Amino acid sequence: MTDWNYDTQKLVKKLGGSVIKMAEVSIKCVTTVGDPRENAMLFFTSKKWKDAYADRLPELKNCFIVTEHSIADAFECVSDSCCIVAVDNARLYFAKALKLIVDSENSVKKYTPYGCGSFIGENVIIGNDCRIEPFVFIDHDVVIGNGVSIKSGVKIRQNVKIEDNVTIGENSVIGVQGFGVEKDTDGRNIRIPHIGGVIIKENVEIGALSSIVAGTIHPTVIEKNVFIDDLNHIAHNCQIGEGSMLTAAAQIGGSAAIGADSYISPNATVRNGVSLGKNCFVGQGSSVQQSFGDGVSLVGNPAREFMRKK
Repeated sequence: MTDWNYDTQKLVKKLGGSVIKMAEVSIKCVTTVGDPRENAMLFFTSKKWKDAYADRLPELKNCFIVTEHSIADAFECVSDSCCIVAVDNARLYFAKALKLIVDSENSVKKYTPYGCGSFIGENVIIGNDCRIEPFVFIDHDVVIGNGVSIKSGVKIRQNVKIEDNVTIGENSVIGVQGFGVEKDTDGRNIRIPHIGGVIIKENVEIGALSSIVAGTIHPTVIEKNVFIDDLNHIAHNCQIGEGSMLTAAAQIGGSAAIGADSYISPNATVRNGVSLGKNCFVGQGSSVQQSFGDGVSLVGNPAREFMRKK
């Protein structure tokens, strides 16, 4: 839902880097090598480099690519339509570049009063038969479907899409910035802007005081008919499967995936990057530290499979 038009030469002038190829590129979005798009910014680190990536590089057109010196030779095959910069820390450079772009774009956007203490940003679409209570904030570039109920005090940040018949409880925050951090050469923490947003599919209910974090590049996704209780935290890049239930104070770490029709009990934690299959049960206060398949019951810290008596 971004609509940028940022010149790469501005970035190179401000941030530096060793230029491998200098083409004039207008950045309109960010992406990854697994999802090639034109006019996108993306980065590659030597730590996570895979030889298979080299086969996808020729697909990149009119892109701004940030790579690292140790793997720079692999990018000779990239189209001359791309701008390529090699640096010591590509993730840090990407974070700084993305912040410059986001700050530049947001500096010219305005908010409009929506009545009863609510405010709405630019490029917002609100469907029919929605109920928006007092003191709601809806940021720029948000799409809200039909029959959505947004309770008092809710904050919906940028690049969020909410489908039909969703309910969001009091003082919850959707699309909040994620906890992605890189240290610069002076040891200072630099936050990586999360612009992937959130997709909440139809018939989802979200309780009060819950936070669903924006994806870093691609969206965090809550599938159809998911019920989320109060005080939940769902981190960036998570995928919550259709029909699942997350009860009070559950915490789901970044890039975790919960299969369809699973049940997460109160105060349970699922570690970042962990995947659970369909129809899983996680007991109260349990801490899931590794991935499991379908139909398992997990209890304890660390959580272990538990066989129930029939």
